[in-house]
Amino acid sequence: TAWSITHAMNTATAGDVVYIKAGDYVIDYNLAPKSGSSSSPIKFIGYKTTPGDILSEKGATITYADYLANGNDLDPKVMPLIRRSSVQMSTQNNTRRGIDLGGKSYVEIENLQFKWQQEAISAFQHGAGIKLRNLVIAWVGNFDPVDTWTSGGLTYDPPLPLNASGGESTNQVGKGIDVSGAIGALIENCTIINPGHVGIVSGTITSLPVTQNAVIRGCKVYSDQNINPADYYLEMYNSQNGLIEDCEVYRIGDLVHQGHGIDFKKNSTNNIARNCYVENTFLEVNLNSNYNTFENITIQGKQNYKTNRRSGGIKIYYNSNFNTFKNIKLLDTDGVFFADVRDEIATPSNVAGHDNEFIDCLFYNAQINAYRNSDSPITFEANTGLEAGGYNNSPAYNNKFYNCTFDTAAAMFTVNRPNYGNEFIECNFINIPLVYSTRSWGDALNAIFTNCNFENSQVP
Repeated sequence: TAWSITHAMNTATAGDVVYIKAGDYVIDYNLAPKSGSSSSPIKFIGYKTTPGDILSEKGATITYADYLANGNDLDPKVMPLIRRSSVQMSTQNNTRRGIDLGGKSYVEIENLQFKWQQEAISAFQHGAGIKLRNLVIAWVGNFDPVDTWTSGGLTYDPPLPLNASGGESTNQVGKGIDVSGAIGALIENCTIINPGHVGIVSGTITSLPVTQNAVIRGCKVYSDQNINPADYYLEMYNSQNGLIEDCEVYRIGDLVHQGHGIDFKKNSTNNIARNCYVENTFLEVNLNSNYNTFENITIQGKQNYKTNRRSGGIKIYYNSNFNTFKNIKLLDTDGVFFADVRDEIATPSNVAGHDNEFIDCLFYNAQINAYRNSDSPITFEANTGLEAGGYNNSPAYNNKFYNCTFDTAAAMFTVNRPNYGNEFIECNFINIPLVYSTRSWGDALNAIFTNCNFENSQVP
């Protein structure tokens, strides 16, 4: 006998498998299943025609191209779609969720689509055994133009309504998947399109237990619209021993928000991101995040972007130290920034990054970034604009670059904060006519060059 989705969520117990057929399911309240057990999880699995006919192996079975071909929308005929009756157009209804797994354990959800919630999957402070596979999520958050982020002198094309008055907190609405405060969540082969705040987040406020051993694999996050574009794409926050691998993030077009592509933030330690692709946004360690590793990642920037539309790169912010960047390709990006910034949850730390290592990295064709006043592959950054109030005298020191290549830029360094002990070992500098950027404000460069090659470049 067929059950409604609501009845299935309320009724299924440990060991049950609920199959959900493709269709358009309008549900204007939160779904909340029971918990399963370690030996008998509860499973909710979508299908098109016959149970078992949808199988995701490498990535979601519905692509961003499919979404575009369907008029920038999800198609309920190919996989079940759980949605609200209307897109969210306010900052209210902050519990407007698709499936709420808060406090639940051993629940597996596979082959479903979601749209128009504030959070599609909320597993805030959940237990063990949460597995999410092949979920496709679109338009989660507040998309009222009146509430769009207007701070920081950002410009919109087309212009916003005259009564637009949104601030940073208004912009921070909408999450695709939130698995925070628990151990061992698996998020695999999921795609998030236009989250208003965060695509996928593992970890949350520090008053909760540290999130441990989360895995985000084979996932993609896209942001392509300017009404509250994505802030964080893939984020681990207050997280330990997490893994992000084989993932891709895309910031598409001249979006007003620079975004945070793959971000380890707020006391995140011993996490790994590897075999990933980041377009037009950043890798980042921020707020005391140490001993993390980024490996085999390409960051593709965007040339000829407009003012306030930053191109991407790497940020090492606010006392984030002992992190490793290995085999990173930065193509047409803004390079790497060291800074000590103001943040809504922290005051500056007096350290702009130390003992971080870069191994076998390529910095090619560094871009001019007027907003951050840089035109170099390496910037010891002053805090301006939205991040004014950070400490410009916090040093960046003892960072090491091994066998890295810096090819084509206006200058090698933009120097706008103290720095010392940063060493370049067996590195290549090619087609870089100046050591100091003309955008430097007068701080001295205190760097060490050991067995480096300078080809058609000024020698320090």
